[in-house]
Amino acid sequence: MCFFSSNRRFDTTSNIIFFIVCVIMLFFISPLKGDVPKDLDKQKPVGEVLNIYHVWNKLSVAIAGKGKENNEIKKIGTHIFSFGEDACFVTLTKHISPKAIALGVADGVGGWRKKGIDPGDFSRALVGYMQNATAIDPQQIIQEGYDCLLGEKKVAAGSSTACVATIDNLILKWANLGDSGLKVIRDQKITHETIEQQSHFDCPFQLSVRPPDYKPGKRHPSDCSCGTYILKQGDIIIMATDGLFDNVDDATLIQWSNLHHNTTKIAESLLIEAIQNSQNPTKESPFEHKARASGKVHSGGKEDDITIIVVKVL
Repeated sequence: MCFFSSNRRFDTTSNIIFFIVCVIMLFFISPLKGDVPKDLDKQKPVGEVLNIYHVWNKLSVAIAGKGKENNEIKKIGTHIFSFGEDACFVTLTKHISPKAIALGVADGVGGWRKKGIDPGDFSRALVGYMQNATAIDPQQIIQEGYDCLLGEKKVAAGSSTACVATIDNLILKWANLGDSGLKVIRDQKITHETIEQQSHFDCPFQLSVRPPDYKPGKRHPSDCSCGTYILKQGDIIIMATDGLFDNVDDATLIQWSNLHHNTTKIAESLLIEAIQNSQNPTKESPFEHKARASGKVHSGGKEDDITIIVVKVL
């Protein structure tokens, strides 16, 4: 597969809008107190790209995404963004340490739309509560966010996956529920990754709020798989919803990460790759392989909301 062909370039006249948030973090510059960058609300999409720069610690972070059904980019809070039914956040966590950050994604389960419920309501609310959590452990961040969602009762029904990680002094900790996740690329290899959790094919573990006439949800934050990994300079962390991982295989993740040195270009390239593959009925995709392994028939990629967070240790 050639990744340098001209058809990999994004057509600026197309109606696909994607969003990239680039956060450059430098070790010797004092981080902001978690506020929105001053120029955030002044920035408007120009064509298809919106770049927002922020100064934090010695990490470079970029966020890219696109909704399947629409191109609307939603800013739903301080450092919280939504693409379709996906939602994500990246934030300072000074309650952990002066140089720690937390990041997370949630993928709203689309089946609720048949019940007249916006699947994005749950994922956006969960991410908002997790971003404001005071816990220091990723699993506890998910637990606190979920408890707040249940307690506030602002979401009548819905469900989503959840993946949260913290990075503090090169220590990566993560908790994952469902089929979102993260991978660490080092020396052109995936050296660490989350564990995907499925009840059965295309039915990931999920946190939920259910109407009174429904059976209670089976999954809770205690069901998360968790891990810790020691990072080093040059490591690249890719956290994403299944819109990326169902359409882009590991070899391609590694190839794009190796080709570009800056996280913005990596995130942009992965987003374009995922969009193109998702719309290609003949593309041999990771989702096709999963379907075949489960005795199902599926050809090509899988159209879905896509959310990608790329972090590089400088």
